[in-house]
Amino acid sequence: MSQDIPVEIGLDELVQESCYILVVEKRTPFEKIEMVPLGGAGSGCPPFRKVSFRYTVLEELKNNGRKHIGPEIEVGVAHTSMDMDMHQDYYINGVSKSDYRPAYQTKADFASTKLIVFLNSNLEFAVGGAYEAPDCRDKVLEAIGKDGNSAVQEEISDD
Repeated sequence: MSQDIPVEIGLDELVQESCYILVVEKRTPFEKIEMVPLGGAGSGCPPFRKVSFRYTVLEELKNNGRKHIGPEIEVGVAHTSMDMDMHQDYYINGVSKSDYRPAYQTKADFASTKLIVFLNSNLEFAVGGAYEAPDCRDKVLEAIGKDGNSAVQEEISDD
């Protein structure tokens, strides 16, 4: 199979790479696993294991997307779309690729109840490790300002 080669990026670049930056809280159940069939019957391609995480959105810090972000979202693992293509390519065409992938070195604990998440337009983590602790909110807002965007800063009520 393929090998991922991480390339470390900083917060400013992560903000640039992100379509959505949200303050979120874990939902129960948190993790969702789907087995996605690829390649059609008889292709020899086993189903792809697609993992996503369920959150309640507490606040939008950046929204450069076309989607209205609802109060509840499912967030895919970074590079899920690319991984599905590579999985199919490997099993159907025998092609194995190595890929340089951006990764953010967060100090936040992914198991925390609340996080700031950085997402791409497909509602996947923008890069590996694309989350921060809520107490980094001011630093994230500063980076959003450097990116030339204004922060949304619209809190979603608890109703």
